[in-house]
Amino acid sequence: EHRLYWVDIPGRRIARVAVQGLQAQGAVEYWPMNTEPGCIAPVQGGGWVIALRDGIYMGQTWGGPLQPLAAAPYDTTKLRFNDGKCDPQGRFWAGSLYEPKDQALGVLYRLDRQGLHPMVGGVKDGVVTANGLAWSPDGRTVYWADTAAHQVRAFDFEAVAKGIGEKMVRRHPHVWGDEAALADRKHSQRWTELKAAEKPKKASMLEGTPRSMPALQLSQRYGEITASVGFDWKDAKGVWEKLDEELGELKAELRRKKRDKKKVAEELGDVVFTLANLARHLGVNAELAGRDAAHKFAKRFQLMEREMKKTNTKLSTLTPLKWEQAWDRAKK
Repeated sequence: EHRLYWVDIPGRRIARVAVQGLQAQGAVEYWPMNTEPGCIAPVQGGGWVIALRDGIYMGQTWGGPLQPLAAAPYDTTKLRFNDGKCDPQGRFWAGSLYEPKDQALGVLYRLDRQGLHPMVGGVKDGVVTANGLAWSPDGRTVYWADTAAHQVRAFDFEAVAKGIGEKMVRRHPHVWGDEAALADRKHSQRWTELKAAEKPKKASMLEGTPRSMPALQLSQRYGEITASVGFDWKDAKGVWEKLDEELGELKAELRRKKRDKKKVAEELGDVVFTLANLARHLGVNAELAGRDAAHKFAKRFQLMEREMKKTNTKLSTLTPLKWEQAWDRAKK
């Protein structure tokens, strides 16, 4: 391409410019993102893999829509993806950054066809910021930096990869063993059982999920976990029916002469939780969808502000009809 790409993290955008030799050619192009971009890597055959705060995405055309590849496995209010690149085998690696920088929660992840894997980092390794990835010429050693600790680290890539490979074999006996293949739902349940057997016993399978996650993300994650053992609606139709039920309960609470705010909040929370799991059944990231809707609202409201400023009209003087007409114009 003869282009230089870079990320503007606080500006929430990716930039590129054509280059020839050591000189930039033409204007810089920008691609706005909904959340902070940590890193970007080109894809063979076209497109880019992009790590944003809330997950890893694939972009096929510059400025076009993003396809989710993997959701962020952490609390997105305090962590985000930071630096990343592809290894010699073409797999995408990205490190996370714990923004308060007072705990060792940074992790180095690898994305492949089986999903997103934590490779090294976190509390056990004392990592705050996973940064600056590089591989030895023979591809056997991974080098990376923990910026906050002023350290460059290295680990045996082959040893880690071998451990992950062995784990994949253990958790997929229908592929590498003598177990019969199962239907998707049954396979997911079996995978969860095998995974749980390898780890220390928990009082609840929901343990370990950060309760400080954004509400929609947490609701969707709880739904994913419980669905893995069969506690779930059969399909989206069942979630729609549950949503109708929860909306009915909220409306009933609102019709009471003496309204209980705590009860109203509880019923509204049930509606939000059900909506998040409807999104899960529809294959939609609820947190991202909600954020996109908020950004769309802000963009349209700002259009109305600029329109009123041109005519020296105070927003507070607009009638409901004028607001509606301005909103319709902003939507076009």
